[in-house]
Order: sequence, then structure tokens, then C-alpha cells
Amino acid sequence: MAATESDDEDDGVPPTGVRDAVAAQLRILLAHQDLSVRELAVWAVAQSRATEMALPALLARWRVETAPRMRGDLLFGITPLEPALATELISDALEAQEPVPVRVSAVLAGLDAGLPWSGEMATAIIDSLPVDTRIGDTAWMMQPFNEVIERLNLRGEVDEAVDLVARALRVHSQADTDAHKEAFAAAEALGDASSIARVSLLPVLLPLLDNLEDSKHLIAILDAWCRIHDYDAVTPRLTHFAAQPQGDLANLARRALRGIEDQRPV
Repeated sequence: MAATESDDEDDGVPPTGVRDAVAAQLRILLAHQDLSVRELAVWAVAQSRATEMALPALLARWRVETAPRMRGDLLFGITPLEPALATELISDALEAQEPVPVRVSAVLAGLDAGLPWSGEMATAIIDSLPVDTRIGDTAWMMQPFNEVIERLNLRGEVDEAVDLVARALRVHSQADTDAHKEAFAAAEALGDASSIARVSLLPVLLPLLDNLEDSKHLIAILDAWCRIHDYDAVTPRLTHFAAQPQGDLANLARRALRGIEDQRPV
């Protein structure tokens, strides 16, 4: 059975004492030669909540660490322990010519720390696409570009999230690239999560109907959303595809038009 704080107190060992003891051991693992061990250690040290022990350990490792993924993890680990200090490290990481994992981590950690969204952050994340394939999943983030969009939406910065998606799709316009696919997926997820974003994304997404790589998927998205307010912007394009000879694209367009018609105010 797992020990609880009351168990620790019954044994005469304060819970904070247990956390400090664990943090002291994990500090040793932060210097381990195996990167995967160091990555797990920074996660565990940060979760220990023993700030007096954990923060100096993480800062000491930050000063000597060279592995990009680990440096990114350290930013995440330091941020909840000392947000004010973390903002300085995050700002430096964004300004410096740091590797992609560090810059992307700085963007996400900066949002977690409450830093205002900036053009510098937007450039850092867009220039890092495709993030999923360049970084992969870590203990701190999965699908980083999508997480940036989600954080902006949760902070109420829907316009900023839409602008970021739009910029990413413009910069990475080649439909068969991983970067474009990540941006397209983020646009879909944002529209699913926000009715405001759904309408704002229409001018961004509708031109993609001309691209065969995107068109079927996009029509399916429009069909699934169905709560589109700018009907006049959507229906002419969908009608064009619906009028084509039989095929998957035409069928999807007809289905989307039926869904939109059902949602149109009487």
C-alpha cells in the first residue's frame, strides 16, 4: 500500500522531509550520463515540490546541460517552482540561437508562466515546424504546436491562435509536407474547440479547397462542424464541388451542404 502523508507523520517523518530526501537522490540522477535518465530525473525533481532543494538542482543542471531536449525539460521544470526566474531563462532562450527543442519548450513554458504572447514566440514555433517529427513526445509535451494553440485558446486569445494557424499554413503551404499537416491538424482542433475560432478560420481554410491533398479532409471538417455562421462564404465553394461527377469529394460536399442547410436560421 502506498504511503500517505498521515503515514509519514505516524512514523515521525514529516512529509516535507520525505520529499527533500527523494529530491536529494534525484539530484544525483540529474547528472547521469544517460539522457533518458536525466529527463526522468528533471520531471521527478520538479514534481517533488521541494523547491528549496529542487530549484538549485535544476538551475545547476541548466548551467552545464548541453542536450537540447534536456534543456527544454529544465525550462518546464523550473517554471512552476520559480516563475519569475523562469521568465528570464525563457526570454534568453527565445532570443538566443537555441536548438528547436529549447525554443519550442521556451514558448510553451512561457505561456505556462503567464508571459504575453509575442511575435517572437510565433516565429519560434512556426520556424520549428514540423515540431512533432523534430522533437517527438517528451514528459512535458505531446504535439507541441497543437499545445501552443490549445494554451492560447484557453487563455482567451482566440484571435492570436487563429493568426498563428493562418501564418503556419501560409509559410508551410505545400500540402504533402509534415509541417503543413501539423498546421492543418491544429486548425481542425482549434475549430473543434471554439465556435469563435470556427468562424474566423473559414477565410483561412476555404482556399485550401483548391488543393486536392486538403479538399476531402476539409469538406469532412466543414460537414462535422456544421455550426458555421458565414454560410455565404462556404456554400458557393461547396456547391462547386457538389456539382461535379460522382466521387468521394462530390459526396462529401453534398453532405456538408445538407448539414449547413440544417443549421441555417429559418
